[in-house]
Amino acid sequence: MTEIAKAETRPMIRQGFANVETALSVIESMRLTRVPMSIFVSDDMVIVLYLLTFQLT
Repeated sequence: MTEIAKAETRPMIRQGFANVETALSVIESMRLTRVPMSIFVSDDMVIVLYLLTFQLT
């Protein structure tokens, strides 16, 4: 991802998950339900997409 894309994504993170613990609990529940670990990559954009998907459904 480009730095511009990351900069544009961060406000969405704050808006969708104002509480960091909420995001962490989602990640934990995803891990417990055996979501492929490949989503946990260094690029936070992939995780953000998964979090937004969980938020919207």
